[in-house]
Amino acid sequence: YTIGSYSDWYLPSKDELNKLYLNRVAIGGFGSDIYWSSSAFNYSTTYVQNFGNGGMYNEFSNGSGIHVRAIRTF
Repeated sequence: YTIGSYSDWYLPSKDELNKLYLNRVAIGGFGSDIYWSSSAFNYSTTYVQNFGNGGMYNEFSNGSGIHVRAIRTF
């Protein structure tokens, strides 16, 4: 994904997404919504995390209404 002059944005893994959840107040900009990870649970589902309660579960990969938060390596 490319934003501005940076072309190294990517969808976080389930572990990276959980770290974002744990640090959501310091990072800012998160709602109490459900966010996609890039980690597959199986052939048709992907891990997602609920930022309202911290729960992580699997969701059909074609689900809608789930948010994304791209990140960069630093």
